[in-house]
Amino acid sequence: MFEFIKKMLRRQEQENIPYLQEELSRSDFDKYGYGIWLGIKGQEFFLEELKEAYTTFDQQGRSQEQEASNTNIVFVLTPKSKGFVWTWDEAAVINKHDPQYFFDYLKDQILTLNYKAYMSDVRQYVREKHVERIERHYLKPRFSLAAFAAGEKVNQLYGNITIEHLIHDEEPISLKLVCQPYTDHKYEEAKGFSELMKTILK
Repeated sequence: MFEFIKKMLRRQEQENIPYLQEELSRSDFDKYGYGIWLGIKGQEFFLEELKEAYTTFDQQGRSQEQEASNTNIVFVLTPKSKGFVWTWDEAAVINKHDPQYFFDYLKDQILTLNYKAYMSDVRQYVREKHVERIERHYLKPRFSLAAFAAGEKVNQLYGNITIEHLIHDEEPISLKLVCQPYTDHKYEEAKGFSELMKTILK
């Protein structure tokens, strides 16, 4: 039996198959902690760090095919996807729950922009030296059915937005936010990533 389990875990690692994939849900403890975190404006530290990094990136005048980094935050802008990856360090992770709260905060902010929560899930993998957990919020713009019916171009806002939180053995590693616009002729051109950042950071 033990050999069977070892073979199964080895196969999961080699083929990158999660041993667990399920809907992401927060416990009452998580929800309470998140409420307290919002009450003490825990998001402000993260927003200030993100604002400083994006301002530096924006001032560099990089082309859409390039990327730029500021401390532990890397921005990537290409025609197919736009976003950032934030690798956590000790300065940001004062409490290991804070990155999780900021991950959920970003989702809540985007939901105010006429988006809907299409899916939130969690996947866990057995790696050689750790257990990897990936939490994900997948958000889609709310489309105008009337525009579709009339054959008009539909406002896609910023396209589909995915937010991922990477955790190794319960330790937060990184957070990623990516916008992927629709390229179909039925949709208007997606709004600029800079506009999304301004909305998040305000």
